[in-house]
Amino acid sequence: TGLRVAIARQDQPLNLPATMTLTPDQATVKPLESYVQAAISSRPELLIEQHKVAVASANVDRHFAEFFPDLFLAGSFTVAASTVDQTDTVFSSTVFNAVGGGGALGLKWDLDIPSKVFRYRKAQSDLSRAQHEFTTRKSVLQVHLVQVYEDVVAAQELLVVRERAMKAAK
Repeated sequence: TGLRVAIARQDQPLNLPATMTLTPDQATVKPLESYVQAAISSRPELLIEQHKVAVASANVDRHFAEFFPDLFLAGSFTVAASTVDQTDTVFSSTVFNAVGGGGALGLKWDLDIPSKVFRYRKAQSDLSRAQHEFTTRKSVLQVHLVQVYEDVVAAQELLVVRERAMKAAK
C-alpha cells in the first residue's frame, strides 16, 4: 500500500515480476598494463607528445651534423660545334668547335663553433623538455587508469558480495 501511494497508483495493482533475479553483466577485466598500452597508443595528446619527441630528436641530430663539413662534387662537360667552315689561320681561330669538361671537389665548413655549440645544446634541452612532457602526460594517464581500474575491480567484488547477500536473503 505504501508503495502504491509513493508512486501515485492508489487502486491499481502493481505488476511485479514473479522472480526477482539479479544477473550481472559478465565482463572480463584484463591486466592493467594492457589498458595502459592501449591508451598510450590511441590517445591523441600522447601521440602528439611522441611526435614532438621524435622531431626534437631529429633536430638534435641535425645540429650535431653541423659540426662536420659539407663535401660537394661539381662537374661540367661542354660540346660546341659550328656549321661555319673555319680555316686554320692566324687570323681565324677555331674556338667554335670545342669539346671540354671540368670537375671540382669542394669543402664547405663553417667554423663558427660557439654558435653551433649553443644551437646544439639548445636542441638537446628542447629534446629533454619534450621527453619530460611526454613522461608527465603518460604518468598522469597511468594514475587515472589505475584509479579507474581499481574502481572497476572494487565494483566487481561488490557485485560478488551483493550476489552472495541476495542468495543469503532468499
